[in-house]
Amino acid sequence: MKKWWETLDPKPTNIEEAQELPEVKKWMQQIPDPVQLNFLTELEDILDGFDTVRFD
Repeated sequence: MKKWWETLDPKPTNIEEAQELPEVKKWMQQIPDPVQLNFLTELEDILDGFDTVRFD
């Protein structure tokens, strides 16, 4: 998702705008409900410029 985010121009400036992107809407429909919170948290981190590393 980070690589996709880097290709966006212009980038959304807040989580609400990011959630309205067609790709994000599509992914949210495909992700099980319990995992959606993790997805949104990761999206917010990317939006805020945090570079997280996952080891799972």
